Amino acid sequence: MITALHWVPKGAASELPKQIELSEKEIEELNIKMSETVKQVNEIKKQNSGNTFQEESQEINTENNNNKKQNNKKKKEKEIPQELLDIDEEILKKFNLDNYDEEDPKGNLFTYLQNFEDLDYLKNPKQETEMGTGNNNQFDELIEEEMEENKIKPSDMILLSAKSDQTLSTLEEIVIEDESLNMYVHHDIILQNSPLCLAWCDLSLERAKSGDLLYDENKTGNLVAVGTFDPIIEIWDLDLADTSKPVCTLGLGVNEKEFDPQLQNLSPYAHDGAVLTLAWNSEYRNLMASGSDDNTVKIWDLSTTECLATIGNHTDAVGALAWKPDEGSLLLSGGHDSVCWLWDIRSMAEQNKEKQKQKKIQLDGIKFKLSSPTECLKWDITNPNRFFISVENGDSFYYDIRKPEKPLFTVSCHRKETTQIAFSEIPGLFVTGGSDKFVKVWEISEKKISQVMKRNLDVGSVFALSFSPDNPLLLAVAGKKGEIATWDLTQDNKVFKWFEKKIKLYLLSKIQENNNQNINKN
Repeated sequence: MITALHWVPKGAASELPKQIELSEKEIEELNIKMSETVKQVNEIKKQNSGNTFQEESQEINTENNNNKKQNNKKKKEKEIPQELLDIDEEILKKFNLDNYDEEDPKGNLFTYLQNFEDLDYLKNPKQETEMGTGNNNQFDELIEEEMEENKIKPSDMILLSAKSDQTLSTLEEIVIEDESLNMYVHHDIILQNSPLCLAWCDLSLERAKSGDLLYDENKTGNLVAVGTFDPIIEIWDLDLADTSKPVCTLGLGVNEKEFDPQLQNLSPYAHDGAVLTLAWNSEYRNLMASGSDDNTVKIWDLSTTECLATIGNHTDAVGALAWKPDEGSLLLSGGHDSVCWLWDIRSMAEQNKEKQKQKKIQLDGIKFKLSSPTECLKWDITNPNRFFISVENGDSFYYDIRKPEKPLFTVSCHRKETTQIAFSEIPGLFVTGGSDKFVKVWEISEKKISQVMKRNLDVGSVFALSFSPDNPLLLAVAGKKGEIATWDLTQDNKVFKWFEKKIKLYLLSKIQENNNQNINKN
């Protein structure tokens, strides 16, 4: 299944992922592991060679018996036509099937491991190896071709997918070609536990060779935070190829320089349960909020991995968070206690810092009472004083934070739970996904909410949906079946005609915005 999707804005990713530079310690660890493997293989080989004579005797007896059986069988078999025998001979020669069962000595595991000495070449990847980075032109050409194929083009869109099944959990970086919408996995990251939520951020974080975390507020990066069933939050660098550990981990302590896969060194400020939701603050770029089934919301400083506060207003699990798009100090939180809170985190500064880190603090805010536990909530990005929230009993509410007493609208979007909500940059356009497997397009006006159309995109129960930040009419949807579907709303005549005027106004505003930017540059 796919539990979360997140778009990466165009231009945020490196054209070509960087290769990992192994430290002296990591190379030493690889040497030790490989040496142990060589010993184990040699032991297996010794055990096998000890039984050789007995096995050969058994093979001889078996062969004699088989010959007798084959002679008797030939008498009973019908004669095979010569035409078929000729065809068989031709196939055997063409595909070399006579030697199919013979082992290639060059690919023999024992030979390879016995010839293995060490991994010193990893210290200097530019040095010539047996394959020849400088002497073998064909190999150089292959490397160049592969690098060219792996390049992310300026027109490519990138979608992150949190995927898990019974055997493996991965974070996939998927490239979507702009014109054809053809999708392919560019690279993936293997996760320790099943992912539950994602939050992309443009922060610049990296590890120095000393292990210290380096943060540069004047640079941008390409990071993603991943919440899983573990009580920690992993921060991965998407511009690193073949990485096996996150850049940093929230919940393993400020001074933790190395990733601890066994989680034996948890910070006292870590969550006590699974991380269900994450929200990155695009205005105060070093801030990340997390919600957990330990009933708390935590505010983190990504530049130091420090927990700034633990908010304990909720009495049940926290499943949804969202920062106000035009005012980064306001945080919206929805819980399984049938309550939604709106907080101004600037009020945290008035409380004792050490106290708010170590203990749950009760933060003053606006309280919205709901009819059932929260499923999902999203701000209306074109009308940022309003938000849409869905709950387990199937109800959905559209609130204005200036009138918290009651919702502006109440609607049942799906026959079952409304599991996902996404707002487009086209004013009034939003979509919902449900456990009934449908994705529905809606319009909100000042007077009512209208359903425009619905589709079953064959992803199963919908667990994730999101509009592209570079195309307000391109939707990505995923769910229980573990497949991703894209829906270009411009290809649906009904949707396009319904929002035609608003779409044209949006395009005109973008053209004017680009013109203004060009004028300012000149």
